[in-house]
Amino acid sequence: MKGCHTKTLWGGIFSLFIIICFVSCEEATSSLLEIDENGNVSDNLDINIQKSLVDAGIKGYAIDSLYTEFVFTESKNPRIKTFRKGTATFEPNGKLKSIVFNKSEANIAYGEKLSYVCNGIKTEMVLNQYGFVEEKTSRYSDGSLHSLIYYRYDKVNGGYLNYVHLERPGEERVTIYYTYPDENGGLTIREGNSVYKIPMAKNKLSNDGYICNVFSHTKAPLTNQYVINPDLYYFGVYGTPIKYLPDVIMENGVTTENGIKKSVIVKIDDYRFFYN
Repeated sequence: MKGCHTKTLWGGIFSLFIIICFVSCEEATSSLLEIDENGNVSDNLDINIQKSLVDAGIKGYAIDSLYTEFVFTESKNPRIKTFRKGTATFEPNGKLKSIVFNKSEANIAYGEKLSYVCNGIKTEMVLNQYGFVEEKTSRYSDGSLHSLIYYRYDKVNGGYLNYVHLERPGEERVTIYYTYPDENGGLTIREGNSVYKIPMAKNKLSNDGYICNVFSHTKAPLTNQYVINPDLYYFGVYGTPIKYLPDVIMENGVTTENGIKKSVIVKIDDYRFFYN
């Protein structure tokens, strides 16, 4: 996986029942209704994922050797203003050895649409009232269409992503359905005739680290590589994140904040996370 255009998009969704707004920098988004395990209805807790990443000290992540680093705005509710990518090398013990960055950066433009340009491809996203992307259009530098994607959400049961429709010039249209929680409390993805299931951890670990990229833990190629951009995943634009971590291999580590050591997640499968 190289570069940061939409053809190399991998996937994910995050923690707790949360809603983000990107149209206004300092305003909180509207809440959706949350139905808890006892059937009680309450408002979702509004949390800015990007602010939470800053508070946690997360500065970037790597999938195998592909490293992505975020630069945040300095404000009460910080947002990602740009990201850059590079190739990371690691010591035998897994410690980061070096990073060689690419020349290009993706600069984010906020307004009626969320947009960015990277590697000659411009992507524009139309957001709904909750800050979730409903339509994403990507075009080459000559204006020709790269891809058009529509997203829909289950607004009755908390705002989870439940439908994606993908169109690409000269190729068949693709429709993907998501069910969370499914009958077993996990995530089910239906892509054509294929069905992929992601079980949640049996001890129900709360997904409060804001770094778990759940869609990457299946073998659904369009889901993993195309319709969900992991960088934009950190913007919180793909609907309400899941509540629990999936049943995958995770590694903990230690980081120091204001002279105090604290435990953090440093690896989830092939994903490595880096802290300030």
